[in-house]
Amino acid sequence: MYHLEIVETFSAAHALRNYPGVCARTHGHNWKIRIGLSCDRLDENGMTADYADLKKIVDALVLEFDHNFFNEHPFFQQNNPTSENIAKYMYDYLQNRFPKTVRLDDVQVWETENFSVRYHP
Repeated sequence: MYHLEIVETFSAAHALRNYPGVCARTHGHNWKIRIGLSCDRLDENGMTADYADLKKIVDALVLEFDHNFFNEHPFFQQNNPTSENIAKYMYDYLQNRFPKTVRLDDVQVWETENFSVRYHP
């Protein structure tokens, strides 16, 4: 079994609804995401998958949020833009976009350098 990771960063703002602290105000973070993938076998070139192809898929996701306000995204108008909900949204978005030979295992989201959440079904 091979385990792959794609790590990306982006900047975006959010405001937590129904939160009793300062995070209810609009504020931004330099977010970091880690996409965990696995693959059982190598292709004829000795690769699990073409990394450039995998990166394009993740880059499209990052583009949705980079320098944006999570609360304005259609999903987060109905769901509080917590790190937990962001990780699940990203997992669901990516779930069927990778080649069939590669499995999406989990998505980890860092809101700060010292706090992250990992989602896997």
